[in-house]
Amino acid sequence: MNSVWLSNLIAWSAQVCVLTAVAAGAALALKNARARLLFWHSMLAVALLLPLIEPWTSLGGPSGEVTVSTGAGIGIDGPSVHRQFFFSSGFVLFLIAGGIAVRLLWIAVGFVRLRRHRLAARVLLHPPVPFENVNVRWYLSETVSGP
Repeated sequence: MNSVWLSNLIAWSAQVCVLTAVAAGAALALKNARARLLFWHSMLAVALLLPLIEPWTSLGGPSGEVTVSTGAGIGIDGPSVHRQFFFSSGFVLFLIAGGIAVRLLWIAVGFVRLRRHRLAARVLLHPPVPFENVNVRWYLSETVSGP
């Protein structure tokens, strides 16, 4: 069961990689920021819905039956000369969990840096651009070069 789950995960990952590569090329033509945002939101939705579009592989046939056949084979005694290493599903899950942990740590560090920038900035009493919402605060910071 784990190998089937792992092969489905690998197939989905490959499909998402191809979809993202093609979408990145297509997104270059979009100049409007709002259109680009909507485009990437739709690409995310398609990537998340891929498992519903493409059926998962499963063990056995359509009815769930598994056929086992036996036969005579040739056996060779002694140590194996050539062994290949295949990733186990536990190892792949460990890699995925490690990647998630590293990404969450990266995001947390970014939030701490943003907070530090905001605390070091001073509030602008008269905003440079009029804004409809009066609760929006404008800051000026010496530590950030852009908006």
